Amino acid sequence: MADRDLVSRSGKGAALTSADHDQNLNALASTTETQTGATYEVVFTDHNKLIELNNASMTCTLDAVADIAAAIDSGVSDFRINLFNLNSAAATVSPTGSDTINGVNASITLLQYESVILQTNTAGDGWDIVGVRKQLASPLLTTPQIQDTSADHQYIFAVNELTADRTVTLPLLTGNDTFVFEAHTQTLTNKTLTSAVLNTSISGTAFLDEDNMASDSDVKAASQQSIKAYVDRTAGTISARASVGTSTSATDTGPTGTVEELRVSFAALSTAGSGDILIRIGDSGGVESTGYRSSADTGSDSNSASTGFVLNSASVAAADVIDGFVIISRTTSNSWVCSGTAYHNNSGSWTKTAAIGGFKTLSGALDRVQLVSTAGNFDGGVWKVVYTRSA
Repeated sequence: MADRDLVSRSGKGAALTSADHDQNLNALASTTETQTGATYEVVFTDHNKLIELNNASMTCTLDAVADIAAAIDSGVSDFRINLFNLNSAAATVSPTGSDTINGVNASITLLQYESVILQTNTAGDGWDIVGVRKQLASPLLTTPQIQDTSADHQYIFAVNELTADRTVTLPLLTGNDTFVFEAHTQTLTNKTLTSAVLNTSISGTAFLDEDNMASDSDVKAASQQSIKAYVDRTAGTISARASVGTSTSATDTGPTGTVEELRVSFAALSTAGSGDILIRIGDSGGVESTGYRSSADTGSDSNSASTGFVLNSASVAAADVIDGFVIISRTTSNSWVCSGTAYHNNSGSWTKTAAIGGFKTLSGALDRVQLVSTAGNFDGGVWKVVYTRSA
């Protein structure tokens, strides 16, 4: 080839001048050649060239460093060659005689798309590898390091002691991505966690601490405290079933929070004398005994009261028994309506089932309810109150 016919000491028959060197270097700098034969020998005219090797059984032999030095008539370390294997088969690069490559008298192998830059060493007895691009095939790395962008710090990889080999498989990425690290703060997208264990605490816009559950979201999580607070405020609070005692009244104090509704159940209520049995409600100022609109009606007889929600349609006598329930619901602000049913047994001589209704406005928020007898002391019966609160 024409670019091999350069000025050489043997061809000129005399030492090369500076002008000869400049001519050769300018002619050869960054020149690329593709070699497709089974063998190729690197000679002094290949200085600074990129030689592409493209043969299924390529063997590339490096000329003796001593011969190259004699031919170029300059410091031996001036000579450099870049070899690049294009072929899918491996290419072999071999030194001549006792010459070495990186101090070893042995060949090196280039896989497809691997390249190596070789430079004659200063001792004049071999080649130094000054640049390499390798296709890593199951390489064994010990504490590898990667330079940062400014090349003043390194990422240093370290390992733990394994009990067996472990395979790490990278996913098929559809775009650029980053690794996830244990202590590095990162935002993860589209991750599915299986049997996840979350310790200490969690936070973020998808985690809410709302005692009233106002956002009503179907894609966000609530805190334990907010769930408990919401349940405590809205779920029914049940007062234990209790005897009405032997006085003229029994009082139950309601729960904290805003009461929306209460259900009063009663059974086997009886009194020592004649009169009415009433349910009264109250606020922090006490149970209120006026301002009620109330009646109990069977269709054939009726009883009304302004001092409480009356439970009996006919006067209660000693040894009579009253069973039933009423529901008292808040309408607006502190106004309440009452409805229910009561069964009245007059010592077995007759029975009446009355529909109960009524209305009452309190001075403040309801926080108590009272069962009252105007027929003397209670002498039997039990009652229970269930409160429902708002958020």
